[in-house]
Amino acid sequence: MGSDSNVALVRNGEARFALHRLPWQSAEDILGPADELIRYLEKSLGLSVPNARGGTPDACPAALVLNRDVRADLGREDFEVVSGQDRVELRACTVEGMYHAVYWFLEHALGVRWLWPGASGEVVPRNTDLIFPTGRWRESPDYAWRAISLGGAVDKATDVKTMLHARLGLPLAYQEAFDLWCRRNRFGGLKVAGGHKWAEIAPPDVYGESHRDCFALLDGKRDNLPGDGKHGNQPCLTEMVVAELTADYARTRLAVDRDLDVLSVALNDGGRACECDRCRAFDAEIGGGEVMARDRADVETDEGPDRVGLPASITDQLFWNLQQVVRLAGDALDGKLLLTHLYSYYRRAPLRYSLPKEVMGQYCVVGATFWDDDAKKDRYDELRAVAAHVPTLGIYEYFIQTAWPDLIRLYPELIAETVRMYHDTGARYYATQPSTGFATNGLNLWLLGRCLWDVKTEADAATDEFCTVGFGPAAAPVRRYLDAFAERWKETRSGTTVIEDPHGWIGFARLYTEAFLEARDGELVEAAEAAGDDEDVISRIDFLRQGLEHTRLRCVACGLTAHLLETAGVDKVMSIPLEGLGPEVVLAAQAADEAWKVYWRFVDDHLGQFVFADFWIHYRLTQYGEDKVFERIRQLSAISSR
Repeated sequence: MGSDSNVALVRNGEARFALHRLPWQSAEDILGPADELIRYLEKSLGLSVPNARGGTPDACPAALVLNRDVRADLGREDFEVVSGQDRVELRACTVEGMYHAVYWFLEHALGVRWLWPGASGEVVPRNTDLIFPTGRWRESPDYAWRAISLGGAVDKATDVKTMLHARLGLPLAYQEAFDLWCRRNRFGGLKVAGGHKWAEIAPPDVYGESHRDCFALLDGKRDNLPGDGKHGNQPCLTEMVVAELTADYARTRLAVDRDLDVLSVALNDGGRACECDRCRAFDAEIGGGEVMARDRADVETDEGPDRVGLPASITDQLFWNLQQVVRLAGDALDGKLLLTHLYSYYRRAPLRYSLPKEVMGQYCVVGATFWDDDAKKDRYDELRAVAAHVPTLGIYEYFIQTAWPDLIRLYPELIAETVRMYHDTGARYYATQPSTGFATNGLNLWLLGRCLWDVKTEADAATDEFCTVGFGPAAAPVRRYLDAFAERWKETRSGTTVIEDPHGWIGFARLYTEAFLEARDGELVEAAEAAGDDEDVISRIDFLRQGLEHTRLRCVACGLTAHLLETAGVDKVMSIPLEGLGPEVVLAAQAADEAWKVYWRFVDDHLGQFVFADFWIHYRLTQYGEDKVFERIRQLSAISSR
């Protein structure tokens, strides 16, 4: 049986151990982690895992033990792996911790990885031996909440998951596969009901008339008429009844959903802050007699730079309001957290008030922009100032922003750096916008999971691991492929030197020229040649190629749309008239129309395959009016056939 420095569980394809589940009286609690362990042991080793029966001794000389020890001095997600004396024990006090222990063991003992959801992302090396070193390893996450948030309200008609399932027709298995990938890569930590919640706390169709003063006064009128259920209808934060309604919502929701750890009571998205006399007086007192300076919209909001009448920073109002909410909620919180966004015109540091420790302040930020040194300095300085007033600090990363609509945009160095910086500032909770574009930006997502668990993770070493483990003999050209995209994002200072308008048509065509994308295709061709007859590696290269093709087709269509605008001499497609056009404009429209048809056929053919972020591509169609743009291009392209 091994030596003093290791334990031999399998040697030359022969199992020398039995799997034990402890305590055997409650072994059903850890059937899920045990099933995962057995599945991948058998896939990797090509043998049946012998199970110990009950609590009786087994004839096998060694033991692989799953021990859910509720008395262990371990946190909720902590685990220990203890190896010695012909025994390897995975110990945790919760089922969640046991899952983490199993995936850690499979990675370190057998080299198993899950690079992206689905069969091609699963890496299971074939092994004939399972020889594990003796020692003790104790692991715990650096962030208590680590989430890629595939959820949240879109409007009162739907939410992200409902849109994916009901509108796009993606099966629930799609979401289950994504959730499983997250768990295997040790995302998780807390159960959080997040998102914008004021419209749920006080829906205007219920409270609009009876509680008019709870809604913002704008231009002399209360914003109390029902809207889309997410945007606008903001509260009057200095109205005490608002705090009472919020506290009642928190008490009621937490009493019903007892397993929740965190409940958002965040304001609605967008809209304007209240202008009533009481709110103005509050701001004047805080600002030393003057209403505070107005903020400009920026990339952390969904409001355009041409918006007028931006509201004053209301961070002090918000923090005062939440102090009242916590006081009124009282013992109902009982160790639970409330959550608010630090966002838009309530993201700047307050002047007087601080958030109570019972409220997580989730600072909204776009780390992908931080190759622009000025943007990085501004956000880091602001975050440090905010952190001084927010004892329970969280981060909301717009992981999908600047990649609209999920084209390839890699920035591994910034991911590792920002996760460390946020942690150094005091953040222990981290969530992102939903993203399921693994063929485009899977390296970002995979690396993020490692950085959130261990903030000391180095981007370069982790990228090497991603390439070596996933692509074996093709690792070198795949690494050059990924590095080229990452370097392009860096050398353009997060795209700022080429993308004048992140939602415009020309930006990504300038970022990724035809020659650049052809060079990347050449690297994948080289990778396929290096892979030889390794079908698993070839399938992973093909997956990356799908992300490249999605990016290429979108860039081509954007470039031809920009050419149409230039030919027509206008700034917007909707400004092109449907009559009196020269033939050159019609020809440009026909080229753009055909490119968009090819692009959307690709999207339809690859829906639900984790190639791109299915939700965001379709969300843009209506939210950003792209459906109308595409229809106008179709109308223009048909003019010559009349």
